[in-house]
Amino acid sequence: MKHRMLRINEVVKRELSGIVARELNFQGALVSILQAELARHVTMKYTPHLIFHLDNSIERGARVIEIMQEMEASQGEEK
Repeated sequence: MKHRMLRINEVVKRELSGIVARELNFQGALVSILQAELARHVTMKYTPHLIFHLDNSIERGARVIEIMQEMEASQGEEK
């Protein structure tokens, strides 16, 4: 059963990446992929319901680096 789930996961990822590459532009803030669109490309008894969340870890990481640089600069001024 585990091998089957791995194959299903790979098919879903491949089809989603194709849908995103072909049909979506990222000029706006909202990106949505309808479940029906995935069902048209993947033949399964039940199409999974997918939920995507915005990953803002890059912005948070950049902010942490900025804070560290500010701390380093202020320590350099104190010496």
